[in-house]
Amino acid sequence: MLKKSIVLSFVFGFFIMSGTMILADDASVEQSTKQETPEVSQEQIQEPAAGVVQKAVEKPKEKLKKEESKPKAKNKYFESKSFVVPLDFQMDGKIVGTKDDKTLISQGDVVYVDIDANNDIKKGTRCNIYRKKEKIRNSNGDAIGYQIIRLGILQLTENINEDSATAVIYKSYEPIVKGDYIRIAK
Repeated sequence: MLKKSIVLSFVFGFFIMSGTMILADDASVEQSTKQETPEVSQEQIQEPAAGVVQKAVEKPKEKLKKEESKPKAKNKYFESKSFVVPLDFQMDGKIVGTKDDKTLISQGDVVYVDIDANNDIKKGTRCNIYRKKEKIRNSNGDAIGYQIIRLGILQLTENINEDSATAVIYKSYEPIVKGDYIRIAK
């Protein structure tokens, strides 16, 4: 063990000494090149002979500045795909059917929704579409919320009653099915 530490300190010391010698040699080379370089006037510079290709000297490129990203306008529709909500989080309604009785619903499809009666809705109102996934638990095993996946956006179009409406899927990020929840974008 003692031999290893002696050898390592010797090797380390050797590299340090070599590095200082190299630095000293570089400094002396710079001084000697400065002394040996004769001054040349503009008249002594000759044009290259015909047929000789000159190599262009490239100027160092300036570092490109990162474009300052403009802050995006706040949108009332969530941009994230998945998030966690508390256990008492309430949705405003549910998709209960489609016009063409489709199993998988996507952008442009007409759907029928049931909406809570106490919501102020009108034609053109947009709603986010969500799917409730698994319960999220803390380290003790107690349920603290649900994972919610954002599936798309729908827009109410016609037959708007107190508790139901017809809507069209405005945007679809994932396949939508009957039973997915909606929440009015406020």
